[in-house]
Amino acid sequence: MKIFFALASIIIACFSTNSAFAQHSSDEYAAITKTLNYYIEGGTNRDSATFAKAFMTDGQMIYMRNDTVKIVPLKDFVAGMKPGEKAKRNCRITNIQLFGNAATARLELVYDDFMFVDFMNLLKTKDGWKIVNKIFYREDKPKEQSAIQTKK
Repeated sequence: MKIFFALASIIIACFSTNSAFAQHSSDEYAAITKTLNYYIEGGTNRDSATFAKAFMTDGQMIYMRNDTVKIVPLKDFVAGMKPGEKAKRNCRITNIQLFGNAATARLELVYDDFMFVDFMNLLKTKDGWKIVNKIFYREDKPKEQSAIQTKK
């Protein structure tokens, strides 16, 4: 009987801790989402001021091109945002993982002919959540799929 009460106490304590953590984290998840939306909306609307709000300028973007690793300072990536026509793409945040003042997020940015999968690392700074590192993968869509989506 003592084992039952001990086990029940442990289970109740675990649920209480998870509940308190979840309540605390919901504000953090909202703040992380806000930062990721600066990236998405700024990029979609070609708005460099909104785009820049998402990033810590000392960070890096790392990707592969022709079997070679490319490293670009985020300040250069942000500076490359030029005004122009609104991007025709569908974007979504597919995952956010939060651990204290560090987080990671996965985003999908789908265009007519290709898609990007972005992996963002974020830190909570005195200025709020900022993307400090971005890696991505680009995948071209099969020609038939692109043609079908264009006709819709």
